[in-house]
Amino acid sequence: MVKPKVKQKIYPNKLSSEFYFHKKSLYLNLLKINPLLCISGINTGIQINKSNYPLPSDSLYISIMTVLQTDRLIIKEYKAEYLMLVQKVFSDPLTMSFWPSPFTKEETSKWIERSILSYKEYGFGRYAIFLNETNELIGDCGILKLQADNTIVHDLGYIIYAPFWNHGFAFEAAEAIMNYGFKVLNIEKLYANMPYNHNASIKVAEKIGMKRIKEFNNSKNRSILTYLYSSVNPKILKKMGQEIERKFLIKKDIWEYASKGKASYLKQGYISTEPGKTIRVRVTEDKSFLTIKGKTEGIARAEFEYEIPEEDANELLNLFAANCIEKVRHEIIYDGKLWEVDVFSGDNDGLIIAEIELNSIDEKFSLPAWIDKEVSGDERYFNSNLSKNPFKKW
Repeated sequence: MVKPKVKQKIYPNKLSSEFYFHKKSLYLNLLKINPLLCISGINTGIQINKSNYPLPSDSLYISIMTVLQTDRLIIKEYKAEYLMLVQKVFSDPLTMSFWPSPFTKEETSKWIERSILSYKEYGFGRYAIFLNETNELIGDCGILKLQADNTIVHDLGYIIYAPFWNHGFAFEAAEAIMNYGFKVLNIEKLYANMPYNHNASIKVAEKIGMKRIKEFNNSKNRSILTYLYSSVNPKILKKMGQEIERKFLIKKDIWEYASKGKASYLKQGYISTEPGKTIRVRVTEDKSFLTIKGKTEGIARAEFEYEIPEEDANELLNLFAANCIEKVRHEIIYDGKLWEVDVFSGDNDGLIIAEIELNSIDEKFSLPAWIDKEVSGDERYFNSNLSKNPFKKW
């Protein structure tokens, strides 16, 4: 199977197990990790055997079970037959010293059942942690929807069997689960809660980038003072960040012979072009977006961007956008930086603008040979103004 190229080496592993794929709940989130896992039409390398098992009418039976694999760990969905292995961990007094009490066999069974139900309802839950080398079960980790201080949250949790403490396994598992939650499940915010004196768990939460946001007395754990940590999906943070970009005109004689890179068609219109309150709708070849931009200060301004259905985007353009801009955007990597070169058409035919987005106002970068005069501060070249006063009328 193809392993996706991500730093954390998070990928599904082809092992045999049993679970259901429900039409109404996108349970097989692994599809987003591995493009080879397809439901029909393509040979996936995963055995689908309908004849051996009776299936509900709205489900498809699939043989797979590993959720994530890191350098040292394999993180698997729970199965009922794991009961005794998990009970060895959950019944250990030292391992469970920060819980109300060690689990009974019945409580462990209910924990496993709850996770399996969560897989089917939400597409995620708590999972069993196995050592890669020995296949020994050493703990539990995952995400559950639960109540923390009267608020329903996506709670990231981890339990490591005491004999395996102080080896970095909790951090390795928690980091993998956090990336899975953000990158695959697209959860906007993850939380973690732990007793105020659970220093090891606090260190793990902070090491994976979580921040303490609250303290409360946990009624589910002896009313002990509890810290609540959280982390926001980096995708959301990017949407809420500043847009820092510089615009340039193009030397057309040089651009004509330059490598153009990837090209895509864009159509966009403006619901509002008030100074400091620009609201844009953009339709690309495969996605559509609603973008809100604040007042430009130098080369920076606030920007909030959200993906919306294409049908909604086109309806918004038809109802509220008086004039639309059409252009072909070329994406070119030069000296490690992405340049976006927009070749306009329609009423702006003849205009070509190159943009580069920066991480800071004073960030250094190199200029391609086809770059001409900078126009970052010239409001005529703002797309919102080009929709009202197009290039052909200048």
